[in-house]
Amino acid sequence: MGSSVSAHIGKLLLYTEKEDLRPTRITLNDIYLFYQGILLIIIILNSFLFITVRERIYTWYIAYILAFSAFISVLSGSYLILGVPAWSDALHTVGTIVVMFMVLFSGAFLELKKRLPKMQQIFNAFALVFALFAVLIALKVPYASLVFKIQAQLIDEQEKTGHYLKQEIQKRTRELIKTN
Repeated sequence: MGSSVSAHIGKLLLYTEKEDLRPTRITLNDIYLFYQGILLIIIILNSFLFITVRERIYTWYIAYILAFSAFISVLSGSYLILGVPAWSDALHTVGTIVVMFMVLFSGAFLELKKRLPKMQQIFNAFALVFALFAVLIALKVPYASLVFKIQAQLIDEQEKTGHYLKQEIQKRTRELIKTN
């Protein structure tokens, strides 16, 4: 079974030999490389800010930009230039990691720990779920079985909670009857 190496989806362009060898032609990979350079500058600037200010928010932002830069590299296929072997699930795995760091950065940026601690817990739970999904995708766990297992686990937890609540209600009802 084959695997995809790059995520480019689009029309196939055929050039004449003269056009193909024209040195001034700008390709999509050139644009991605320029964008990667901008991201590198942002990483360097935020690293400097972290060293001087020592706030955790900069580490989350640097991690987010690094993950996004890796995502762009996988999307364009430019990581193959570095000699890294092709990885068919890289786009999904790295994309999930990008979302995880985006959630962590957003929680830090919005100062949820101070302002809305419950929302911070929800953000942390989402980040944990995305980290788990990234690991499962990287390990090539089949999606159908993954969804089925999660659904079965949730149903099992609901049944346990429902059974516990039923027992608790019965116990308190008996206590109320005894006290009256």
